[in-house]
Amino acid sequence: MTRTRLALAAVAAAVLLSACQDDDPEPKVADPTPSATSVESPPSQTATTSPVAQPRSPEETVRAWVDAQNHALASGDTTALRELAAEACQGCDDYPDGIDQIVGAGGHFEGGKWSIVRARVQDADANPVRINVGIHIAGGMTVTSAGAAPTTYAPANRLFAFELVNDTGEWLISLVGSLS
Repeated sequence: MTRTRLALAAVAAAVLLSACQDDDPEPKVADPTPSATSVESPPSQTATTSPVAQPRSPEETVRAWVDAQNHALASGDTTALRELAAEACQGCDDYPDGIDQIVGAGGHFEGGKWSIVRARVQDADANPVRINVGIHIAGGMTVTSAGAAPTTYAPANRLFAFELVNDTGEWLISLVGSLS
């Protein structure tokens, strides 16, 4: 029995050793050289052939407004908020005006990011379109002016109503208001 085990061990060792040798032939692969046939690459886009941006849907416009609100809170730049508002928008100026006032006084915001929880379009074919939006506002802090004590606030869930009009080929917000 011992001889059989020794013989098996010797055979196994021989097989393993032969598998580790560098005697295996190397595959011969020709160096790549340019061929006579070429593959055409797609034409690069220039300013005249670049795709035209599609207008946003009403819901996409509300999402862009929330993104712009978050950007304004973080940076103090309210330009995008104002660009998404129709000229006679009710409530639209309240948000960028408040941010501009605090930033202009040397204050700032920390946290308070807005996130859409749910959006419900009332009548997608109407003009104006009404969208009720559930928004989660993360907790944060506001310093209302340079040297002022910070005011902290807890996370909150709010219901907002947005109305959007499309008079110029793009949806703009004509009303924004908190319902809760």
